[in-house]
Amino acid sequence: MKISRLLISALMATCFLATAQEPYPSRPVTLVLGFAPGGAGEQVVRPLEKELATQLGKPLILEHRPGATGAIAASAVARASPAGYTLLIAGTGGHAILPAISPKLNFDPVNDFTPIAALCGGPNVLLVNNDLPVTNLEQVISYARQHPGKLNFGSTGHGSSLHMSGELLKQMANIDIVHVPFQGGGPMMVALLSGQIQMAFANLPAALAQIRGGQVRAIAVTSPQRFPGTPTIPTFAESGLPGYEVTSWYALFGPRNMPQPIVERLNKEINAVLHSADYKANLLVNGLIPIGGTPADLRYMLAKEISKWREVVRALNILKNGS
Repeated sequence: MKISRLLISALMATCFLATAQEPYPSRPVTLVLGFAPGGAGEQVVRPLEKELATQLGKPLILEHRPGATGAIAASAVARASPAGYTLLIAGTGGHAILPAISPKLNFDPVNDFTPIAALCGGPNVLLVNNDLPVTNLEQVISYARQHPGKLNFGSTGHGSSLHMSGELLKQMANIDIVHVPFQGGGPMMVALLSGQIQMAFANLPAALAQIRGGQVRAIAVTSPQRFPGTPTIPTFAESGLPGYEVTSWYALFGPRNMPQPIVERLNKEINAVLHSADYKANLLVNGLIPIGGTPADLRYMLAKEISKWREVVRALNILKNGS
């Protein structure tokens, strides 16, 4: 019996060493996305997927797990093996805002993940259905005050940066508008175009085609300055709400306790992609700018963002089931 146990232990140790020493990656890598196909995240991930697969020498598999503002995807990756074959594309909503609103989540955005690299960021944008008789923020606010509780705005879910963009507008403009959450930017855009909702906050890249095609009207971007790729769209601050600012970002995380050499390899390859002229140009056209940096930079950024949004949530008194 003792010999059998020793044999089994030796075999397990051999298998572990073989796995630990195999080159990374030796098989396809899965990127888990917390949003539905067709949203802003697609503009980030699709070009990254192709470039990163070339750099790594193995295919990348995209796995959409939308819902709960990214919490479903994050929970799945938090429970995955730390071998580096299941990674998470996370955003502001699921990894920084939702934890502030829902402190009893079944994952910890800091301690349950390994930060790999910040990817990119950009503004959100307030859109209105073309049938709504407004063309600027002043008219939106005036219309909302004349019709309290009658205007609604869509977002990609409770706790998303898009939801918080609307809550900040409500608070700073002192207006009564109703939040309507959707499971992704695609379904939200369909609802806006059909008139099911009158307004929506969208990530700028997800809305550019509809804005440029005249299918919706862009009122203002949430960044402190006009975005270079859309210079005709004013900011909220210059449109009458000084101090208004919300920025959306995307970053790559893995399960906690990922091997450092794998983290360093991924970070190196991602930064190479982010600094390529073609990818930067693609991001700018789609309403985004690259961020990059080290895993430590991402850890610092995440801690700062969580702290910021906890203060905002406290100030706006937004509870778990919110508006």
